[in-house]
Amino acid sequence: MGPVLPFADIDGMPLFVFSPSRLTTWQNVESWFPRLKPKDAGAAFNRFHQLLQDPDWGDGLRHAIEWYVDANTADTLESSIVKAQVGLELLAWLILVDRHECKSKTMYRHDGAAKNLEDMLSLFRIPVAFPVHLEHLKSGTAAWSAENGVHAIVKVRNHIIHSTSVKRRELATLGKMAKLEAKHLGLQYLELSLLAIIEYIGAYSDRTRFNRFLGQDQVVPWGMTS
Repeated sequence: MGPVLPFADIDGMPLFVFSPSRLTTWQNVESWFPRLKPKDAGAAFNRFHQLLQDPDWGDGLRHAIEWYVDANTADTLESSIVKAQVGLELLAWLILVDRHECKSKTMYRHDGAAKNLEDMLSLFRIPVAFPVHLEHLKSGTAAWSAENGVHAIVKVRNHIIHSTSVKRRELATLGKMAKLEAKHLGLQYLELSLLAIIEYIGAYSDRTRFNRFLGQDQVVPWGMTS
């Protein structure tokens, strides 16, 4: 990708934006996007674009998307896990404190990351239980008292960030496959949260199912009929 110089035409006068652009080389990454049934994606983008113009939502969503893109294109599993949780915690504050006012600032800080992420995901009807197919992550974090998927990704992230000799050994024991599962579970939580915010009702591709075939999509949890 080459350099770009964004500009806008305002009443016939070009306005150029001279600033560094965040460009990286092209790479193929996983995402929620249902490639064979993308018919609902247009409506999702329209709603997202509307929220970006809303002063109560715009900055928060932009920053969350930045962390999502960074996490999805990170060079290492550890970096991806950490960045995905940053994006999740940003959304949790935006949803639980700023927009829905489910928690005060004091309560949010007191509850801690795992509880806050659980509360946000539960509000969106996004399951927090361990996906049965993520066996490496579940078994690997059992000794860390991880009760569900949210606890697992938070504990893995804490082992990475709050690095001690003991935690580094525990991370090494956890293994690459468990960290890969933690990465994709965290990113899926982030993707589904963003889709819930824009009120997307449609199919998504479950990135945690590594053996899925193209078109093996699911309906978003809040769109399921009981």
